Amino acid sequence: MASCIEAGDPAPDAIVNQIIEKRMRQSDCKVNGWVLEGFPQSKAQMNLLKALKIKPSVAFMMDVPEKVCLERVGARKMDPLTGNVYNLEINPPRDEAVKARLVSLTEDSAAVLKKKFKSFSDY
Repeated sequence: MASCIEAGDPAPDAIVNQIIEKRMRQSDCKVNGWVLEGFPQSKAQMNLLKALKIKPSVAFMMDVPEKVCLERVGARKMDPLTGNVYNLEINPPRDEAVKARLVSLTEDSAAVLKKKFKSFSDY
C-alpha cells in the first residue's frame, strides 16, 4: 500500500474497506461517533457504508483550487529526525539546524498531487 501512496495512486478499495469496516465496528466508534477524512473516494467505498448501514450526520467538501494545493504542499517539509512537519510559509522551524535538514515527502511532489487531482476530477 505504501508504494501506491508514494506513486499518488489511491490505496486499493479492498484494503481501505477492510480497515474502515474493522474500525467502525469497534464500540468506541458506535458510542462516541467518528470522523472520516477523505472517505469515501470510490463507489466501492460508498457501497461499504451502505452495506454497514452507516449514514454520516454531517458531511462537507472543501473545494480548493489545484494551484493553491500545489503551493501549500510545496511549502510542506518534514524533519526526518523528529517526524515534525512544517510549512515553510506559515510555520517554519525557528532552529536553523532543523531547517537545514528538512526534506520533502515523495507523496508531496507536484506530479503526485496533479495525479490525485486528475483522479478526483474523474468522479
